[in-house]
Amino acid sequence: MEVIIYDGDASRDQSLKPRQVWSFSGTDLPRYLRQTSIGFSYDFTLKIDNLKPLPGKVSIGAKYTPPEGDSIFAKTVSIAIEP
Repeated sequence: MEVIIYDGDASRDQSLKPRQVWSFSGTDLPRYLRQTSIGFSYDFTLKIDNLKPLPGKVSIGAKYTPPEGDSIFAKTVSIAIEP
């Protein structure tokens, strides 16, 4: 599984290069798995590389690549960043 962050609004500009990518193997994922009253989720702490300043908006998405078959992509969403 990969979590991908982009500077700006990646949902509108598909040509943006990722700012940062975090990768988690199938053996890593169980340690982040959480169960809540509404189901299962993964709880990741993602540290953003701050070598360059963050813009006012970033986009975040995820990609899951199963052992066999095509990758599955979560819809990329944009969020505002406060200074």
